[in-house]
Amino acid sequence: MWIRGVEAEPGEDIEHACTEALRIAQHVDMTVIFDFNGVSMCVRPDRNVKEMVASYRKAISRDSGD
Repeated sequence: MWIRGVEAEPGEDIEHACTEALRIAQHVDMTVIFDFNGVSMCVRPDRNVKEMVASYRKAISRDSGD
């Protein structure tokens, strides 16, 4: 089961967005899915913020061709 509809605020950084999504995922014990700058993020209750930020940065660098 998962929740979609969590939105990052304009100007929010990825670390803060992941921290908030993880807090929600742990509270409801479900996966939270949200988009951040065109990257779909899946946040399970057992993930950690550093993993998610690294995953986001990898996706961004892959999409930009770096």
